[in-house]
This record gives sequence, C-alpha cells and structure tokens, in this order.
Amino acid sequence: MKISARVLAASQIWQDVLHGALIDQAMKSWSVQNRYAGSGDRRFISSLLYAMARNRYSFGGKDDLAMALAVCAHEGLGQTQDIRHDGLHHHLQEVRQAYDTIGEIPIQIQKLEMPDWLAEQFIGGVEAVKGLKGRADIILREHPHNPLNNDQELNFHGFQKTNISPFGWVRPHEDKRFRLEELAAYRDGFLEVQDEASQMACVLLAPEKGQRILDYCAGGGGKSLLISSLSQQSQIFVHDHDKKRMRDIPKRFGQAGLAIPTPWNEADRSFDLVLADVPCTGSGTWRRQPERRWQCDEAELANLLETQANIIRKAASLVREDGLLAYMTCSMLHLENTGQISAFLQGQDEFVPVPLAEWPGMCRAPKLPPQRGDGWLQWSPHLDGTDGFFMALLKKRDVK
Repeated sequence: MKISARVLAASQIWQDVLHGALIDQAMKSWSVQNRYAGSGDRRFISSLLYAMARNRYSFGGKDDLAMALAVCAHEGLGQTQDIRHDGLHHHLQEVRQAYDTIGEIPIQIQKLEMPDWLAEQFIGGVEAVKGLKGRADIILREHPHNPLNNDQELNFHGFQKTNISPFGWVRPHEDKRFRLEELAAYRDGFLEVQDEASQMACVLLAPEKGQRILDYCAGGGGKSLLISSLSQQSQIFVHDHDKKRMRDIPKRFGQAGLAIPTPWNEADRSFDLVLADVPCTGSGTWRRQPERRWQCDEAELANLLETQANIIRKAASLVREDGLLAYMTCSMLHLENTGQISAFLQGQDEFVPVPLAEWPGMCRAPKLPPQRGDGWLQWSPHLDGTDGFFMALLKKRDVK
C-alpha cells in the first residue's frame, strides 16, 4: 500500500474506534477484510491509530483524514504535502477523491488529551492526566519461589531490572513490535506479564504464614499466582463472575510449579484475606489503550460504580473476624477509588482502614507511592512510572 492509502485506511478505521472498538480489535477486523495489506502496512496503520488516540484534542477536527495527516507528520511518519500529493495521484479513484475533498489540515494545539468531565476526576489532577500521554513499558516478573538462574536472555532483548519491584523486568517500547514469545523463559512459564504496581500490591498483601485467601475477581489469576509464589503455605481460592476468564489458571499455576487454586464454593464464607480487583474504567492503563479515554462516558462510569459497590459488599461478607479485605482497581479516578472506600465505610461499622505500617508485606516494600492515605495507596505513571493502580486494605473487627 502507498502511504496515502495507509493514512486513509487509518482515518476510516478511526470511526470504528470512536464507536467503541479497541484499536487492536479494529485492526484485526480491517485486516480480515483487506488481506492484500502486508505486515508493514498493518504496523504503520496501527501505529498511526495509537498516535491519533494520544493526540485527538491537539489535532482533532471534523475531518478524520485531515487529523490523520497532521498526526502522521507530527509523529514523523511522513510529510503532509508528500502524502497528499501521493493521494491525489493514486491509481484508485476512492483514494484520489478522499484527498481531493480533504478539509483543512489542523495545526497542533496543546490541550489536555482527555474530556473535561473525566479529567476532573483524576487523583493527581492535570499532571496525572498528562502522565498518560506517553507509551508504557513492557513489564515482566519472575516467580519469587523460582527465580531465573540466568538473565542473559533478558539482557540480550533489552530488559533491565525494575526500580520498584524486586521481581520485575522492564523493556522500553519501541516502534518495532516485540513478541514475548521470542523469550524462552516466557514460553516456558518462568516469566509473567504484570505491571510493577500490581506486583507491589501483591507483595504488600502476601502473608508470611499460611492463610485462606480468596481472589474474588480472579480473572486470569495473575495476582493469585504472585501471592501463592510469595506465600506457598497459603491456600488460594478463586472466583470470577465470568468463569471463562479463569480457564488459563490451572495451566499458569502448573507451569509455575504451584498448587492449583480451589474454585470458590459459595457456602465457604470465612477467609483471612479477600481480594476484590473490581471491574473499572481501566484509566490507569490508558497509556496502553489510549483510545479508551474517548470511549468511556458518564453512563459507563455510573454502571461501573454500581457494580463496584455491589462487589465490595459481597466480598466483605466473606471476610472472617479480624480478616482483611483488599479493594483494588487499575483506575486513577476518585469516584472509583477513595470515593468507593469512603462510601462503603460510611455505610457500616465492621470494617476499618488498616494503617500502612500494619500491612502484611510492608517489610518487603522498599518504596511506597507518594500518593497515599489512611489505609490506601495510589500508584500513577507521572509519579511512579507504573500503570495507575489503587489499593485499599480494610480489617473486619468484632462489633458484637
């Protein structure tokens, strides 16, 4: 494909993104329908779409093709005049017509790349929103119970030890796509994908002695896997509303050489620790999925807040006396984080925040995020270099 056709394709796919499709999903659909496009074409279009998602307000306008052209030049993917000339002389009529009727090419305006109503909700304010502008690094972690004996392979592929997690490895994102399957240690189950903030949340929760732990929103089991590796004497139970999300848990635990978790039985309602990593906007991960900031609306947030409140209440009912409830999100929004905890605490008298110094794994945590409060921590890209991640720890007391 000529570059003008690539840019036009990106502007057309952009409409699917604005209507809710993730960029990777939209690209897969487009690729199936346009099998003539080579790997270089797909990589170019995908890179441009991500750049458009990161710069929509700065270059946005009514004409998607004009915006795509402006972003393309801004990212160094091609010069506007050259691409437009190529498009006007393209052999396909639809391409020529698109470039012949293109609107005014927008000039960059430095704006906050976030809808105003959403930006106002961010813990950390404007600087937190700005921190989502760049690209996130690739983060892997070892299994604490079975660390790598040789790190030459990781060093060869550009990985270095992380600054916060003692088990993590980091590699900066580059334009050339890197496939994790290139790493033998990853293929063989010695490495897992997990952001540093999520790693440290597990480190701070992992008990030193065996306990009964329920991962109430387990998903693929990443947090349970790390906690099990840190505290092998503990008994892990898992649950998720969508059982399909847990289908890889037996394989992942088996590869790691750890006991496979027990599916939660609803009759079992007495756990030492219950994890509730609730569904959320995912705003802390929007460096990885920048399109989500334009897809999330107030109705979606309202539905999520209701779901989160319900999950907190359900998870709390499964905690034994003197047990702990860990509430987590990969969000940076007040309403989903401190707001939910405040609302929950005001509605009952059984649970109280656990002072940070009393968290089970505090002796393992060399560095805490600067954004923290009474019983909660907030990691963020602009201050910690991690994804945005929130965790609050509450203790159930006897009120009889």
